[in-house]
Amino acid sequence: MIEAEILSVECPFCRADIPGSARKCRHCGEWVNRPCEGCGTPLRAEWAARGVCVECVKRRREIQSHVEAPLATPIGRSRGLAIVLSFLGGGFGLHRFYLGRRLSGVLYLLFFWTGIPALLGIFEGFRLAFMNEWSFRKKYG
Repeated sequence: MIEAEILSVECPFCRADIPGSARKCRHCGEWVNRPCEGCGTPLRAEWAARGVCVECVKRRREIQSHVEAPLATPIGRSRGLAIVLSFLGGGFGLHRFYLGRRLSGVLYLLFFWTGIPALLGIFEGFRLAFMNEWSFRKKYG
């Protein structure tokens, strides 16, 4: 009986007694002890539920921070040209056609006489001017 008590541990989630060699609690279903997916370090409690140790999480974040899209490759549409078209031809929807938004470009053309598309064009010109290059590439290609 004493040996059984030594071999049993308390589940960190539901506080039930489970065998010391158990990897998953049979009462609550949570991981109690398992190796890290990245380096094999034994994990317990909340880290076992995640499946990755602290060091591997840090390594993954470092790798992901260096993998962002390069900004120096001018592929697709030019943000500068879109800004110029927005300020100069925004009332006619030229920037919308250039950015591939044909339906809204047609609506700008239909209602140019009201002056509302011109105001929207100026607003969108400022929005494009303050948008960073990565966001522009993500949204407009």
